[in-house]
Amino acid sequence: MNVRALLCCRCGGPLANPEALPALIDCLYCGTVNSVSADASAPSQDVTGYETRKKAIADFTSALVAALNAGQEPFEALRESSAAHLGIAGRADTVARIALALARDFEQEAKVSVVRDPLVLSRIANVYLLALDELRTSDSYDLNLPFLTANAQGPAHCQRKVTAKLLAELATRDPEGDAPPSKSPVSTLPAGKKKGWWPFS
Repeated sequence: MNVRALLCCRCGGPLANPEALPALIDCLYCGTVNSVSADASAPSQDVTGYETRKKAIADFTSALVAALNAGQEPFEALRESSAAHLGIAGRADTVARIALALARDFEQEAKVSVVRDPLVLSRIANVYLLALDELRTSDSYDLNLPFLTANAQGPAHCQRKVTAKLLAELATRDPEGDAPPSKSPVSTLPAGKKKGWWPFS
């Protein structure tokens, strides 16, 4: 019996594969105890399927672009769009903080303002969500957004290797500022829990 597709109800981390169901599964990433029944492993109950996730991200992107075009502040637009369409695993504040941190790092590198550009910010938020999926099974992900915008020198491309450790650092940044924190974030994982692709509690 394989229920590896199931995610933690609190942090979105992948759950371990139990020997039998029903089972209580202790999330290795945040420590939350998840109750899993036999019905939860049925394909019809899999709410984390590809099509469902694809639609959720598309709805998130549309809502984000609409909010930014309406003049909403980038952090609030990201947070509210995430909360409305990505569910518990979206962790709205974390999505907003990391997407803005990635955008501000790109601004410093390309010398161009992008955090209020709906299309650019939505592309950055989308590739961050893709990176989360890839980091479930890989140690790093090569973020690649060609022709993201343009500056005085011509087209500006966003290319960066991201890891779970980097995402944890980005999540601690001030969403209204552009400077990285003075020290590395402290892990909030319960004692004895292993670190994984989703480092937030």
